[in-house]
Amino acid sequence: MDNLIQELVNRIQEKDKIIKEKNNKIQKIVEEKDKRFKKKIEIQELEQDISILEKENSEYQYALDAATNFDDKCKYNLDKLKEVIVNLQHSLEIYITECKDNVEINIPEVQNLLDQYGSQTDITKDQKTESFNQSSNTASCYRTNS
Repeated sequence: MDNLIQELVNRIQEKDKIIKEKNNKIQKIVEEKDKRFKKKIEIQELEQDISILEKENSEYQYALDAATNFDDKCKYNLDKLKEVIVNLQHSLEIYITECKDNVEINIPEVQNLLDQYGSQTDITKDQKTESFNQSSNTASCYRTNS
């Protein structure tokens, strides 16, 4: 009888060992499937991110195309704007040239402008006649009542 009990105990131990091995295999399979599942979810999230980025990219591309593609009408408007700016510049040059004899130059304001633009030039009352007669620089002109 002892022999029979010992044999049964051995069989039970063998079966228990087989069960543990199968359980370990099952655990490994479950872990692998869990990893695959997590990777699938990560891939889906990345695909969603890609879709969002592609949508943003197409919106930016559309805006860029709209900003850089000028049809004939837009080109005409840009040419017209350039023409208006050139005419305005010419008119200002004529005005400054014609008004310089009848103007009072606000020296502190001219100095402020020069300082704002980082110029190292200092304007004095003695220099104003010489400097402004030699060039057609725009300055703040105030008509005098003479």
